Amino acid sequence: TSVQWVSRRTGASGISDVYIDNSKVATVDLYAASAQYQQVAFSTTSLSDSNHTITIRATGTQNAAANGSLIILDAFRIPKPTAPAALTSFSATDTATGVSLKWAASVDPDVISTQIYRAVGTSGTYALITTLPAGTTSYIHSNVSGPSTYKYYVKSVDYIGRTSSSSTSKSVTIPSETPYDYERAADCPTATATVSTVAAFKAALLAAAPGDVIRVLPGTYNAQFVISVKGTTAKPVWVCGSSGTIIKGFGDGGGNGFYINKSSNVVFAGFTLTKNLRGVMVENSTNITVSNNSILDAGQEGIHLRRNTTNSTAGGNTITNTGLKVPEYGEAVYIGSYNGDWCTYTSCDPDQSNGNIVVDNTMNNNTAEAVDAKEGTSGGFILGNTIDSTGSTATDRWIVIRGNGWFIADNHGSTTATATGSGNGILIAQPNIPGYGVDNIIVRNSAELHGTGYAVQVDKDDNIVGCNNTVSGTAKGTTNVTCQK
Repeated sequence: TSVQWVSRRTGASGISDVYIDNSKVATVDLYAASAQYQQVAFSTTSLSDSNHTITIRATGTQNAAANGSLIILDAFRIPKPTAPAALTSFSATDTATGVSLKWAASVDPDVISTQIYRAVGTSGTYALITTLPAGTTSYIHSNVSGPSTYKYYVKSVDYIGRTSSSSTSKSVTIPSETPYDYERAADCPTATATVSTVAAFKAALLAAAPGDVIRVLPGTYNAQFVISVKGTTAKPVWVCGSSGTIIKGFGDGGGNGFYINKSSNVVFAGFTLTKNLRGVMVENSTNITVSNNSILDAGQEGIHLRRNTTNSTAGGNTITNTGLKVPEYGEAVYIGSYNGDWCTYTSCDPDQSNGNIVVDNTMNNNTAEAVDAKEGTSGGFILGNTIDSTGSTATDRWIVIRGNGWFIADNHGSTTATATGSGNGILIAQPNIPGYGVDNIIVRNSAELHGTGYAVQVDKDDNIVGCNNTVSGTAKGTTNVTCQK
């Protein structure tokens, strides 16, 4: 009862008539400014269940813009008589980045797409949320929040628009949102060593062993400090200060205030760091926490995690007045390294500083981005940060992601009402090497953005931007791409 004529559209294609059983049923103009292949030129689904003859007749005429009247007949397609079968092995699972949906691919050759339906609440009405190409067997639905229950099912669709019956329905309950969990200065255990001088502080760091807790008493420590120690999950190493414990460098052109190298399971929390080139530098390390510090008046970055530093957290810090020496390097938090520096830092391989978390920080008056995650990085989280871009002179965006698989949620950024630039709040950028800037998820962020940019600008389609991002002010809009419902 159905048939399709598949053809090519070109600048030299003309106009033809379509006949079924010697009766003219359509006139088709195959002109296109650029070549388009395997196009459905004609389709009908209303034939009777019997034998039919379809005829394509060239008229010899053409569109005014065409430079020829060619007619190309690639194929006739006759679908099977029944709609596609229901999809199987459907599952729905709550994950850190949203609800993960999976199903088995349809074996029906006529299927061209998969539809995903969602209902909110146990008795909510199902609505179509997206349509995916055939062959896709998974999807992350990030536009969810707790406490709530969501129900899902999927359908397959063939090329004449027939849908399968629904798959088995699956429900997922999202719990109430909880505060982001990381080691904080207030959690510092009882000290195993208490120090009050530069010499004692350096000696304690040099001698640190798994399970040690170094408490640094209030005072000004005019030096730069280094730790290299392998703590364990059961016995981390803590270095604890207070707002009155000040690590003061030798001006914004000096070195790193606190340097963590070749370490694991170290917590550095509660200090004030000022007048350093960088506040905290972490290299070649894993499971490091830098939390509840006040970092200000830095020549370059506030916190930098690089050289394959993984699964580490910058949480609850206040980072202000960075980039005083080199404004374009004045990021509050910098993850990874620029690909042009890989031969310097990671033996010419990508700097895979993966799985890092930037959470609950307050960042303002930074000359460059609040957060910059470079190409080569992946699988990290940027969560619940508060950003004021007043003072940004080397950039006009707040967060830039050039890596893959980052989850960016619940951040709030603002600019001054007098801002007039064309910058964006969050930029998912395409770097100068292929394969990066994809598979990132951006949801539940809010922006007070003045100027002519977007709250979320995406350079490549292979990212998810939730419809629950919001923007106020004079910005161009929330995003430049279709958002996920």
